[in-house]
Amino acid sequence: MFRKQFFPVLLATMMLFQPLMASAASISRLVPNGTVTLLESGTVVDKEIPVPNGILMSSNGQSLIENEGLHLVSADKTVFAIQEESTHFNLMVMEGSVDFAMSPGSKPLGFRPFFQDSAGTNPYLIPANSENVFRGTLQVTKDKATLTMSEGSLKVVSVDGQTVVNRGDTIVLAQLTPGATSNITGNPSRPTAETGWGGIAVGAASVGILGAAIAALAAGSGGGDGGGDEGSPY
Repeated sequence: MFRKQFFPVLLATMMLFQPLMASAASISRLVPNGTVTLLESGTVVDKEIPVPNGILMSSNGQSLIENEGLHLVSADKTVFAIQEESTHFNLMVMEGSVDFAMSPGSKPLGFRPFFQDSAGTNPYLIPANSENVFRGTLQVTKDKATLTMSEGSLKVVSVDGQTVVNRGDTIVLAQLTPGATSNITGNPSRPTAETGWGGIAVGAASVGILGAAIAALAAGSGGGDGGGDEGSPY
């Protein structure tokens, strides 16, 4: 009982006051409130462990994931996976919602709802300026994926170009075409640097979007008014 009452307070404290505590030397970690089921093996986790990189997880209760420059909080019953690569993060959500907090220096966050083909048009989220922290929510229903910003502004880089999403805004990141069905069935296999979930090869379009996101992030690294602290946010 104490843990269930204390965990939301812990999450709020970390997200508000120390949203990006993980240092470059720290190990990314998963902190469940309740349990998390690793769908690849059926393993049920009820204590802190290193993040299962690229493995689909189902949350029974909220779960906190800490990576360098990026924190995620999955809502109860959310099914998702986080994959960290050398240049970016990949987040896949089968259903549910994930709150996030990013630092200005975070790697781009690629986002894929379950119904979107990993070989094509997955958007990447990057900080739009040099503010201290960026917070928002990614939500996936059976036919729509949305981004809502609660603090700061993010650039969404996709095949359609770049869009800035400001605090209080909600945009549709992806939508299942009426009458269409997802090509993802069962539990997708773990992604690799060469393939997406389900073994679908990452196409040139996706690579191009990532390149554009990295270029936009580099171009924005010198942004801001120069009046703030340029040191590490951790």
